[in-house]
Amino acid sequence: MNKIVLFIAFLFTAIFSQAQELTLEATTSNPTTEINDGVIEVAVLNGTPPYTYKWSNQSTSLKSNKATGVTEGFEYSVLVTDSEGKTATGYYQVESEHITEILNGGAVPAVAAMGNVLFWDPFSAIGIYDPVVYAEGKNISIPDWEAGDLNKYTLNRWLKADGSTVKKGEPVAIISIEGKDDVTVMSPSKGVFKHLESRGNPLNEGDVIYNGENSGDVVETGAHLFSRVEYSEKTPLLHPNGDVQTKGIPFIVVWLVLGALFFTVRMGFINFRGFKHSIDLAKGKYDDPTAPGQVTHFQALATAVSGTVGLGNIASVAVAISLGGAGATFWMILAGLLGMSSKFVECTLGVKYRFIAEDGSVYGGPMNYLRYGLEKQSKKGLGKVLAVMFAILAIGASFGGGNMFQSNQAFAGLVTQFKFLEGYGFWFGVVTAVLVGFVIIGGIKSIAKVTEKVVPFMASVYVIAALAVIIINIENIGPAFSAIIDGAFSPSAIKGGIIGVLIVGFQRAAFSNEAGVGSAAIAHSAA
Repeated sequence: MNKIVLFIAFLFTAIFSQAQELTLEATTSNPTTEINDGVIEVAVLNGTPPYTYKWSNQSTSLKSNKATGVTEGFEYSVLVTDSEGKTATGYYQVESEHITEILNGGAVPAVAAMGNVLFWDPFSAIGIYDPVVYAEGKNISIPDWEAGDLNKYTLNRWLKADGSTVKKGEPVAIISIEGKDDVTVMSPSKGVFKHLESRGNPLNEGDVIYNGENSGDVVETGAHLFSRVEYSEKTPLLHPNGDVQTKGIPFIVVWLVLGALFFTVRMGFINFRGFKHSIDLAKGKYDDPTAPGQVTHFQALATAVSGTVGLGNIASVAVAISLGGAGATFWMILAGLLGMSSKFVECTLGVKYRFIAEDGSVYGGPMNYLRYGLEKQSKKGLGKVLAVMFAILAIGASFGGGNMFQSNQAFAGLVTQFKFLEGYGFWFGVVTAVLVGFVIIGGIKSIAKVTEKVVPFMASVYVIAALAVIIINIENIGPAFSAIIDGAFSPSAIKGGIIGVLIVGFQRAAFSNEAGVGSAAIAHSAA
């Protein structure tokens, strides 16, 4: 009898404990034909709330049971933990329904794998530095402030003295908003409370913190910040999903920078010394109709520039500033100056080791000078391997950065003006591909003939538009330069420090001017 009772008790215990285990149910949705707009929503059965949701995508909060903006056709995971420490893990995928989603979902793993190789950080791997991004403190902003805010905010009263210790949620200041009720500001965390300066002067009670009608406040980075809490201990910055933020130093970026610096010194600062000569070349001063080559020097220049104006000089600068702040602009300029030497070397090698066929057609570029240049150094095997690797990577880059990115940005720009085009991105890409096909099927001569006419017009529009923006915002030139210099050499710790800003600047510069990438050498070898 006792055995039967024990068995029944054990059975009920097992059933009860099983019922208390966390169980996840998920719903997925693919609302449009656009890429990266999938939605995964998880419902937790059993367990004790509140729950935390550790998603594999870093942009989703630990408190959110819904992941948005996910890539279709790509698997995501979520680890759910209840208040008693019980956990459950689920793996979910939003099904691809459109050709663009299928292609994008298939490309994501390949791009991620390639990125792990190209942006490998050997310096942190061997312990030279700590890649974790730490926050020294947290700036306190005007409550509910947004970019473009036209209100006037005044410091009514400090509730905490400069240098005092504060707790999270403790009142620190009262802000007056013109035409509205005063707002009491709370400390966002525990630490030492600091009063910030305004326009280089201590911020006192009664001073204006931010005036939306003052252009200086509008352009100044962080003009809406008035105080700060400094942490007593090093506190890592976290992504919304709880992952620690890191700021690596990719080996490939360091290699490009060191290479550009070496070429600049080794070639006797050719980027400055040969500037006038380069202008003469582009003007056709040294053109010789009887010399080998399929295009003129100007056509080669136009072909090389056609892939950077707009794609690199507009989009890359915007991305660099959004990631690294205004200071990244300085490092992009410096990288551009050094990159001139890299481009000089690669283009010269492209011409030196080019192959001229019997019919006069010319073939050249990194795949040639890597193979035949290293062969002359008794490294024939290495040269062949590197040449093949470059050719494969160049194809991948042409699909990604050269084609997909450009067509995507062009379509995104059109959609903002013509809303009826939404959802027709695939067909826009098809039309673009057909138009480009008419140009490139004819080879380098056909490409050069088109670019020599299009690029000057495109560059003129670019320069005129840039000048127009500068003239319209002429009063902001001074503050803009101040923000660039200050951001380049005194960046906030929240941005990863000066190394972080430098790396972002050089990364985007490589995408902007293509120095060291090898594409320019292919075009110039035909000149």
